[in-house]
Amino acid sequence: MTGWTPGDSWSAVVPLGERARAGELKRMYRSYRLREAQAFLRLIPREGVRPLYGAARAWGMERETHDGRDPMTTLLAFVLEFLPLPPFEIWLEDREANRFDHIIARAAQPVPREGDRPATADRRTFRHRRRRWAARLQLFRAGAGWRGYIAFHPERVTTGARPNAFRTTDIFVDTDPSAIRDRFREYREETLRGFLRSVLP
Repeated sequence: MTGWTPGDSWSAVVPLGERARAGELKRMYRSYRLREAQAFLRLIPREGVRPLYGAARAWGMERETHDGRDPMTTLLAFVLEFLPLPPFEIWLEDREANRFDHIIARAAQPVPREGDRPATADRRTFRHRRRRWAARLQLFRAGAGWRGYIAFHPERVTTGARPNAFRTTDIFVDTDPSAIRDRFREYREETLRGFLRSVLP
């Protein structure tokens, strides 16, 4: 993200050309909060769920947000009220600093109905034809294992529209995402240049 460093205010640095990316990050943050609430409920013994839902129902009725047709929504909203989860800016700062840990945390959850979206697990830079390029390792779950590909884009020198990205096919398959990341890190720059040449028009 152009111009953003840990500690900055998110809303102050989002360029107009990255509104879609900002919206995607907000959706990811909401998904993170929902996963944490669901994980909390899985920790509660079965006999403890009923009294918790009773408190959630009273809380929802007081605020006129309770939906009797979907009690789980009320329960999750109630749980999110008291879970000590970080605000969006802190979550984003941690995600930027520990991307791989966030991928592993997502792996502990069921695969969403729409599928697991690729996430950046690692990033490297190299030179090709007098230009600097970034190579991002994109990982996603596939069945019981993991798949991945490399996405390339030229490094931006000025702010503006997001540059075009070029990606390989799914070239990584493994049950361990750490093994895929290790292989990506072992690639020499000439190997990365070879992959880039194979996907450039």
